[in-house]
Amino acid sequence: MRTHPSSGKPLLFLSARTEVELVGVAPEEGAALIARLRAHVTQDRFRYEHRWQVGDIVYWDNQATLHSRTAFAETERRVLKRVSLAGSRPF
Repeated sequence: MRTHPSSGKPLLFLSARTEVELVGVAPEEGAALIARLRAHVTQDRFRYEHRWQVGDIVYWDNQATLHSRTAFAETERRVLKRVSLAGSRPF
């Protein structure tokens, strides 16, 4: 858990693919909790899938959004540019 620096709201900062352990918690118990949390954050009700069209720009708060992409055809052109804005650090 961490606190969003702008809103002050608590958020779950957990990737679906990173290795995580809970310090001071038995490995089996920690792994079970992490599995439940990952199942929670990947529910369809939290999912947004963008249907791309030429000229689209999509942006999100990287501090509070779990994101990924699906495969795309090798014949399709894809341009990705990342912009990072300066800001405060989460706490």
